[in-house]
Amino acid sequence: MEIDAERIVDRAVNASEQRADIERLRAADVDTMGHVNNAALWQALCEVVTVPQRNVSVSHHASIDRDDVVTLVTAPGELWLTVDDEVRLSAQYELF
Repeated sequence: MEIDAERIVDRAVNASEQRADIERLRAADVDTMGHVNNAALWQALCEVVTVPQRNVSVSHHASIDRDDVVTLVTAPGELWLTVDDEVRLSAQYELF
């Protein structure tokens, strides 16, 4: 799957996309520096996509800190963790 990183980083969140605030992070989601690690994105992906995926690509755009208010944004084949509408972690995937 080809990824258009510029579109992901600079994009505005479309009103047709689904959004949900993440109220609480798990201790396993935070590394020793207090930043959210990629495990949080994998957990979000597994919560949203309940069927097997293939060709999953995860991108780190900026750090998410323990106290950030994180929003999960989804669209078919894509998922983003945002803070103040800025993409911090993203995933693109294909279904089997």
